[in-house]
Amino acid sequence: MFAIQIRDYGAVDVFEEVETPRPKIKPKQVLVKQHAVAIDPYDVKFRQGLMGKDQQPPIVTGSSVAGEVVAVGDKVQAFKVGDRVAASPHLRSYAEVRCSWSISISADSGDC
Repeated sequence: MFAIQIRDYGAVDVFEEVETPRPKIKPKQVLVKQHAVAIDPYDVKFRQGLMGKDQQPPIVTGSSVAGEVVAVGDKVQAFKVGDRVAASPHLRSYAEVRCSWSISISADSGDC
C-alpha cells in the first residue's frame, strides 16, 4: 500500500510517498480503508519536531481519518465490514488503510 511519511522533522518538504506492507489487524482492531484524512494542528507540530519526540522519523503521520471498515479482528463486535467510521488513531493515518482499536472509532449513523 502507499503511505505518506516524514523522513525527518522539518517543513513540508520532508514528506515522501512510500510503499509499505498492508497492516495486519489484531483481535480487537479494525482495518479502515481511508477516504479522507485531516491535517490537524498536532500533525503540523509533530512534523516540525515540536511534539511526539518519542516516535522518530521515518514515520507515517496523520492523526484523523474517515473511511470504511474493510476487515475486523475476531474479538470486535461493535463494527462490521462496510461500516463508515471516523477515528483519531494518533499517527499513521496518511496511508491507504489503517488499523485502529475498535474502541477509538465511531460509526456514521447516517443521520448527518
